[in-house]
Amino acid sequence: ATLHITLTESTTCTIEVVSETGERASHAIELVYDKDLVGYTAFRDEEYKGTPYLWTGKGPIEFALPAKTGQPHTLHLLWGAKGDERIGFLNINGHEQKLVHGGYDGFEWLKVDIPADWVTGDAIQFRLVEKTDRSRAAFIGEAKLTSP
Repeated sequence: ATLHITLTESTTCTIEVVSETGERASHAIELVYDKDLVGYTAFRDEEYKGTPYLWTGKGPIEFALPAKTGQPHTLHLLWGAKGDERIGFLNINGHEQKLVHGGYDGFEWLKVDIPADWVTGDAIQFRLVEKTDRSRAAFIGEAKLTSP
């Protein structure tokens, strides 16, 4: 199916289908709006305070998002914390950096700048891992990639 719409804000839509045998099925889809959005993904393994997430304490979180070759980007991670600081090691196309964020209970957006010379193709590979005490391991709900 192809959906052609112009978004001015994020929303949810429901897609309904009917099979050849008359069976009906539906699925809610999140439509994410950001004027500079290049790519988006969400993680739905566990839930905290009503927000689904994936935890690096169970293993690496790996994903790829489309990118604009040779352009600077910003990765926005919906970063979880439980009143503490969470630590993760993020590999971006072979460049690793330590991320530390928290001090709140719930989720906040954490921005990670990506220099243009790290974007060598039409996608960026991300790998977030835990290399410390599992009780402080990072957990994220969503990832958005933007580029002006």
